[in-house]
Amino acid sequence: MFLFRLTTRSLVILAMVYRAYKRRSLTPLGILAAILTGVVHSLHPWSVFLFLLLAFYVSGTIFTGVNADRKKLLTVSPDAANEDQSEDQSPETKDDGYETDGEGESKDEGKPKHSANIGKHSRTHIQVLANSVVASVLIVIHLVYCYFTYGSFSVENLSDRVTQKIFIGIVAQYAAVNADTWSSELGILSTENPILITTLRPCRKGTNGGISVLGLQVAILGGFYIGVFSCIFCPFIFMDWSVKQIFRYILFISSLGLFGSLCDSVLGALYQSSVVNEEGVIIEVPGGGKLSNDEEKKFVTISGKNVLSNNQVNLAMAAITSVVAMIVW
Repeated sequence: MFLFRLTTRSLVILAMVYRAYKRRSLTPLGILAAILTGVVHSLHPWSVFLFLLLAFYVSGTIFTGVNADRKKLLTVSPDAANEDQSEDQSPETKDDGYETDGEGESKDEGKPKHSANIGKHSRTHIQVLANSVVASVLIVIHLVYCYFTYGSFSVENLSDRVTQKIFIGIVAQYAAVNADTWSSELGILSTENPILITTLRPCRKGTNGGISVLGLQVAILGGFYIGVFSCIFCPFIFMDWSVKQIFRYILFISSLGLFGSLCDSVLGALYQSSVVNEEGVIIEVPGGGKLSNDEEKKFVTISGKNVLSNNQVNLAMAAITSVVAMIVW
């Protein structure tokens, strides 16, 4: 049984790594971080944690590619923005007739000036850890608690309240990061302009802290997806729970997805600066980093303070959601 479990989980990890390598969705260090994360998730006798990691990774990479060309028009990297500014300052540069929303077309090339320099970059090891380290820590705590308290993972121990709370914390982390990923990747495609969560005023697409009806709906679905997925692989839910209890559990996890997405928006609106270039296009730092203070001065800040990077916001949001979920549960 142990050999079968080890082989199955190794194949799952290898499949994730191969997919990341072929699609270039992760950097080399990102792939290494994913392998280490997969190993930690595989240490636990329950398969649910590894499959939650798999479910999050697969859905996230799929939605990242949805209407990728359209999303490329909404943000630009700092290097590309600096190049554009240098070109604009050149005496040979002519007015290309760009609109302030960055969707104008170059007369020479017939496409947005910054489109070649923008896009979803391969995710780094920092991004991988920011979206999984809370779950990894809780998995280790769950292992230590069960072995030191009961010496095993027998069926009789599955109803332990501490065991269930830690389990809920792990699922909550994935509900939050998955909902945030879905709402970010799909919400930005809304036909309506988002509003800034702290002021409820319209803001540019891609602004940190911007929310839309579509984004909120997708966040709930992202949590629902994780809730259903965790039900399938969790050993105690179908064994002891009634249909009503399962329904309440999935509803709870769905609400955690929405909570995590809103928490991310609040943190982003307050502690992540949103800056635009001369064309009014949002500057997005590759790899989830943040602009240095000197870089920020080169552009126009439209909201937030330059305190946290996107990775730090994601990590804080995941931790807060997990703690809240364990307390409420």
